[in-house]
Amino acid sequence: ADMPLTLDRTNQTAAQWAYERLHDMTEQEYRGRHDTWGAARDRAARKIGLEESYARRLWQRWETMRDVSGEALFKISVGYARLCKRLEDAADHNDLMRKEIERGQEARKAGMALRD
Repeated sequence: ADMPLTLDRTNQTAAQWAYERLHDMTEQEYRGRHDTWGAARDRAARKIGLEESYARRLWQRWETMRDVSGEALFKISVGYARLCKRLEDAADHNDLMRKEIERGQEARKAGMALRD
């Protein structure tokens, strides 16, 4: 029996794995109203160096694809890792900003308490 390649114990196929990550990258590229998911997918593909036609094929046919090229898996993996890093850096920045705001509020409260 010719079974599709699975990547881990969840029996997730390479095509499903690649599609899910391409979908996540596409969501980041989507500009909202007046944009299309196809255009966002193509921008995501260009950003990671994946041929738009391959991204379209994966987007439309991942459920029936038997395999995904190693080059495509590599590009999607690297692109997804970069997306995750960018989001983690933004979250870290937001945490720092929140802490600075909280310190400023505490300092103002302490200053007000001294005036009373």
